[in-house]
Amino acid sequence: MTDLLFHMGLSNACLSLALAIVAMVVGARTRRPELTHMLWLLVFVKLVTPPVVTIPVLTISQPPDAAVAISDHAGPGPLVSESPEPKIEASLWSKLESAAWNHTRVWLPPVWLLGSVVVFAFSIVRVCRFSRMLAAKSEAARQDLQTAAVEIAHRLGLNKIPTILTTSANLSPMVWWAGGKVRIVIPKALFDQMDAQQWKWILAHELAHVRRRDYLVRWLEWLACVCFWWNPVVWWAQRNLRAMEEICCDELVISSLNPKPKIYANSLLSAVDFLARPALRPPAMASEINSGGFLERRFKMIVEEGKAKPEDVEGRLIEMRKMMAGQGERSTRKDVDWEGIKRRIEGAVKSGEMTREEADAKYKEIRERSGQKVKKE
Repeated sequence: MTDLLFHMGLSNACLSLALAIVAMVVGARTRRPELTHMLWLLVFVKLVTPPVVTIPVLTISQPPDAAVAISDHAGPGPLVSESPEPKIEASLWSKLESAAWNHTRVWLPPVWLLGSVVVFAFSIVRVCRFSRMLAAKSEAARQDLQTAAVEIAHRLGLNKIPTILTTSANLSPMVWWAGGKVRIVIPKALFDQMDAQQWKWILAHELAHVRRRDYLVRWLEWLACVCFWWNPVVWWAQRNLRAMEEICCDELVISSLNPKPKIYANSLLSAVDFLARPALRPPAMASEINSGGFLERRFKMIVEEGKAKPEDVEGRLIEMRKMMAGQGERSTRKDVDWEGIKRRIEGAVKSGEMTREEADAKYKEIRERSGQKVKKE
């Protein structure tokens, strides 16, 4: 039974490698992210489903039985060997191969299983800790965000509105689902740097993830990673699958909501720039705004999809490259809406939601984080 499961697992690993190569070739030769995404998704489906065909991998022939060797020379007269030394050497080598394979068959499945148990336990502990942290540091989003979420969800064709949360934790905007209701989590600090025109597109992007049910794919990925933690194809496919998801979500937002490409691209880059600061790393089940990387490829897709001029976002691409290389200077950024920040903070003071001391501390926090001056009056 162990041998059967072992061969089935290795057969799935080989078949998934073939599918991954096909997905890579299709992705390089076509501009159809939905098709490429489906092919990368098939890699994970193949890993966790029974193989259609079991490939005979790592099969080593057993050495001939001694009785068979004696019967070949049965008969009267002495045994004569024309070349005894090569036969003895071949027989010894065959026995060594057989012994090594038998030893591997005994220890490899338990090591595989032990690794899967460790990965499973570690990931479950992370999920539980992350869920508790979100519960402690998150709250329901303010009313204007909830209203915008309902409007955007209907335009995306999403009937069931997920729970919209804001968090004080230093996290990326993400979709989180660990059973129960789907939640979209957006950091409060990000709202302080954006006006409504910008954070609306960040929210739309996360709602597109929910519309595509990418949060279910995260758990399929997790199951494949638990079962095949040793297989580099799994981690390669995961990165490419998430990158294609992000591109597909961008296309869904652009086709359904028709934003101006420059505004949408600037919103994404502002969010990624926010993430350049140290942030908590969520478990693998979270769909973050820049999962998989390939941000420059997404920008180029936005330009082409929106039929805008490439120079509209070329300047921001240059900034993005510098930021990724650690060379960006926040002090040169001009696109943060400081007037909008001032209006929101002063409005909170007037409504009694924030004291003057808290407002001054907020100004100081934003000023230190961005390296720019915020005028209170």
